Amino acid sequence: IFWNWTPGQKNLLDADIPRVILTSYWSTGKTRIMFEKAKILAAQGKIVIFILDSNNSLHYSPILFHSHLMNEIEASKLNITLLLSDGQYQRDIANATDSQSDVNVFIDEFSFIGEDSSEKINNLVSMLGQKNYLWIAVGRKISGTDLIFDKWLKEKEEEGFFLPSLTCPLRNSKDIVDFDASYGKKILIKGWLDSTYSMPTAGWPSVKLKSP
Repeated sequence: IFWNWTPGQKNLLDADIPRVILTSYWSTGKTRIMFEKAKILAAQGKIVIFILDSNNSLHYSPILFHSHLMNEIEASKLNITLLLSDGQYQRDIANATDSQSDVNVFIDEFSFIGEDSSEKINNLVSMLGQKNYLWIAVGRKISGTDLIFDKWLKEKEEEGFFLPSLTCPLRNSKDIVDFDASYGKKILIKGWLDSTYSMPTAGWPSVKLKSP
């Protein structure tokens, strides 16, 4: 698969940054960047576990997405362990490998539901070696957790986590298609690449998407 990376996406993919939390909005490439990074580490012979959060309390389970990624792993013939997790990350990692401290962990669709979520990530940080990867893509946070979520992000940034800002769409979701339609009308009036489009941000960090 060929991806036309934006500069921000490509820089993040190429960089050697063991601790990352991605909070950017839909379609900005969080999952694809993490999965490609996981493939790079696996190709280097490192132990890699890619986790899809299927937190039962939010009645969400990415079964079809799991199948899609599994097909990619099998086609690449790389040694990546793909897991569906209900949030008990340490348990699931322990069941998947004996080398718990020397594993590189990627968590996609992370559901932030409060202090319990913060504690689970803190436990992973304590378990993993400092040079081992722990990349997290936040998929959702429940209503009423804004202050706790912001505090957690600040704490993690102070601990050395990188919080990149991805603002360019990588694929066409419904919102991106709507954006394209409205953007085309703006081009006729205002000219090429001179505006940004604010995505709906209910329950989400504010972000603006820009055309690559």
